[in-house]
Amino acid sequence: MRLTGSKGITLIEITVVVAIIMIMSASVIVSFSQVDRRSLDTEARRLISDVYLAKKMAMNTHEGYYIIFDQANRTYRLFNSTAFLHKLVKLRSNIIVSGNNLSIHSPRGNTSGISTITLRLSGRQRNIEVHNASGYLDLN
Repeated sequence: MRLTGSKGITLIEITVVVAIIMIMSASVIVSFSQVDRRSLDTEARRLISDVYLAKKMAMNTHEGYYIIFDQANRTYRLFNSTAFLHKLVKLRSNIIVSGNNLSIHSPRGNTSGISTITLRLSGRQRNIEVHNASGYLDLN
């Protein structure tokens, strides 16, 4: 209940406003930390999709396909055995990719050896293991 003619704000009103601002800023910080994790997961899934695409194209065309990683430019390229560029992918900013280049052979779409591809962003990382015999891709 306010008295007529009173001016200014009370200590309780200031406390409530400060508490609301603190809660809102905490939720913004939490949501920004999840953006990095989501970006990393999205890039890992996109890379897995491109490996499956290369396997499918190798089986359909009976050609070898290669995924070449360029760590300096944060890109990877998908080539066939005649060096025709099928796809060039630029990773999102600050994502670092490391690992062996992949060689995918026809007609079964096997890869050469077990390879681990690592994507890193802000202290987080996702590993993609590519198994030769089964063609299985494992995301860790």
